[in-house]
Amino acid sequence: QNRSLLRQQRCLVNNMPDTSNASVSEASSVASTGRLVDEEHGRILSAKYLEKSKGKKDLIQRLRKVVEVLHDDETIEPDSAEYPGLATLCQYLLKQLDHRDKQVRLYAVCACMELFCVYAPDAPWSTEETLEIFRQTIRQLANLAHTTSQTAPHYADYARILNLLSEVKIAVILVEMTKEEDCKDEALPVLADLFRTLLQSVRSEHPPEIAEAAQNTISGCFEEYQTGIMLPIPLLDEILLCIGQGPRVLVVNPQKAAAQRQNKKHKRLPAHQVEQTNPSFLVASSVIRSSVDRLSTPIAALLNGLLNNDPRV
Repeated sequence: QNRSLLRQQRCLVNNMPDTSNASVSEASSVASTGRLVDEEHGRILSAKYLEKSKGKKDLIQRLRKVVEVLHDDETIEPDSAEYPGLATLCQYLLKQLDHRDKQVRLYAVCACMELFCVYAPDAPWSTEETLEIFRQTIRQLANLAHTTSQTAPHYADYARILNLLSEVKIAVILVEMTKEEDCKDEALPVLADLFRTLLQSVRSEHPPEIAEAAQNTISGCFEEYQTGIMLPIPLLDEILLCIGQGPRVLVVNPQKAAAQRQNKKHKRLPAHQVEQTNPSFLVASSVIRSSVDRLSTPIAALLNGLLNNDPRV
């Protein structure tokens, strides 16, 4: 995908019009304002801006501002005169991935995801640095398992990360790494962990867009493998594991916990477990249905290998 197409995709994700083909008259009418905005954004999108933070709270606010600018400004171009500090920003964010504060780690990941879009189809980090970004991204996405309400703290941040993975197909970077001899052994476990986290973090209480984005992310990765090439078994394992759980699962009954808190000793307590729809099964089955032409042969080969005790499986 070229950068023009990716720009249009980011505009769609942000629900903003693509102004890259605006007329000359329209461009002239906002030229002055645009230059001022570029200068301000160029100042913010740099390591120097973050290094000037005075304490943790200030750093968090500055990181949020960086994410906001990267999210809203569709004119950002890497290696341009308007944004000379972009490369230094990329390197500074790496140092924040293991910061002691969870909000700093979250906003560093959010900024990295936006930067993947800016630099697409290339990544501004080395292979090992890119893998470390994805590892921290997976840790952040795992928080969706207990962040189900749209009004919950940081729900919008987790949903944005997932939306970028789904719409801009950032995870394809991992797929390409699994095809390279020098890094596939490191990249494949990270990609499998991403699949596992997406499948296991979806909840029935989530808005339907979460399950849809998880399915699109996984399906988009499978589509990058050429037909006729055996798909990596760890990726198929994650899908089949969820299928094996079935469409219904037993979960802890929240009504029982509520009754225990109210100390209703003389009343019959609700059942300890209740049956509900298994969202992981639904996402996995949707992935298989949407990519059936791509997945049917590899899944059949895997199952035949297991039944025949094939040592290669």
